[in-house]
Amino acid sequence: MDAKSMFDLPISGLRNGLHHFQFELEDQFFRKYAHSPVEHGHFHAEVTLDKGSDSMVMEVAIEGKMATICDRCLVPIQLPVAFHQTYFFRYSEEARDEGDIIYLYPKTPVLNIADMLYETTCLGIPMTKIYACENDPDAQCNEEVLRILEASKIETKEEPAEPENGSVWEVLKKLNYDQNN
Repeated sequence: MDAKSMFDLPISGLRNGLHHFQFELEDQFFRKYAHSPVEHGHFHAEVTLDKGSDSMVMEVAIEGKMATICDRCLVPIQLPVAFHQTYFFRYSEEARDEGDIIYLYPKTPVLNIADMLYETTCLGIPMTKIYACENDPDAQCNEEVLRILEASKIETKEEPAEPENGSVWEVLKKLNYDQNN
């Protein structure tokens, strides 16, 4: 059995109603995708499929951690990732994907959800890879980098100096006057 078929849901054999599936996504799963943002990680996926006679709704909840570098202090961290995604399916004589709804042939025997699990995991990865490491006893923050960042915050909070002759508007009026003459 290849790894991709591990994510096949036998939809033709399922009765109408709710069905629950669980999957573990680890390093070898993410290696199958070129340029994956996850090199090392472990995620648990809970999939709930609500099958009807002419449509299906699939709820995917992903939770886990991935190895990455902290964007704040530049040390390796285990970044928590959690995301929830809903997929809508309808049966049609023409299989297609129209954004929010995925159309399947009525006699589709299996639905491979590997790409959907990958997409849901990637959507859960925050743009800025930081977390509340002060609550993590195993966190190894680079205190020197954090001190430098804190010092730069203090420096940038200083107010810009007022122009010598009054308001900013006076300086702008003078610039406009100088250009016209």
